[in-house]
Amino acid sequence: MKNQLKKMQIVTEILEDHPETRSNDNELIYRYLKRMGMPTDYEYLRHYDVNVSESIRRTRQKIQERNPLLKANEPTANRRLVLERTIRETMRGV
Repeated sequence: MKNQLKKMQIVTEILEDHPETRSNDNELIYRYLKRMGMPTDYEYLRHYDVNVSESIRRTRQKIQERNPLLKANEPTANRRLVLERTIRETMRGV
């Protein structure tokens, strides 16, 4: 729990300080890993037990749901919404 709160705080700070990360998960992940002193090369990340990039992406999603000031730009937000709807519709038939 403490780890998750720290991750939320760091991701929030990055989203606030670097607006481009609100619409670009790759940039957000890179900046998070660099700030944490972790390797930024997938060659090394593939050995981690946890999918670090997915964890950061989900944290970003939760933060943006709760804080409208940190939302992605409109084209990105629309693209994410369409993708979410497509996935939900696809999973309904599974």
